[in-house]
Amino acid sequence: MMRLTVTIDDEDLQQALEELIEMPRKVYKTVARQVSDIGQAAFDVATKTWESKPDVQIYSEVGAGLAGGQWLMYVSLTPRGIPYLWVDQGTRGPYPIVAKRAKALAFRSGYNAKTRTPGALPAIGGGPVGAMVFRQKVTHPGLRPRFITRTVGEVVEREMGPLFENEVYNEVDRAWA
Repeated sequence: MMRLTVTIDDEDLQQALEELIEMPRKVYKTVARQVSDIGQAAFDVATKTWESKPDVQIYSEVGAGLAGGQWLMYVSLTPRGIPYLWVDQGTRGPYPIVAKRAKALAFRSGYNAKTRTPGALPAIGGGPVGAMVFRQKVTHPGLRPRFITRTVGEVVEREMGPLFENEVYNEVDRAWA
């Protein structure tokens, strides 16, 4: 096997090559910022009518290079907060709820969910409806999962490809302008 060493005397060409090597990092940083904004906006749409919003952390990690001809970018969407998890993943029912710190539980006789359709993002008006009811013990039917995190992830995934492609073209244009 022959080993070649190439020396580049032209400073402009050397700088252009160094910029070319740095280009994927710049693209990833830009796209990661945009993806985070899209993910946060999608969570905001999904919970816009909620009084208590979940704390959402969006983390993106860039792969080191090409893998099977594709650039790697990982995005983790992590909403936190127990009520959010109940709505997102659902709860098994029926289960008992018993008054512990008071003589009775106080609640409205009905409830309209703010996120009615699993897989749909826009939150709509909803909440407790009907007359006040007081009971020492009730049996909760459980919650159907709404899969908000999965739906937001699908939105982000759809947007990432075009964003990444557009940013690559922009970076190439900037590098060769």
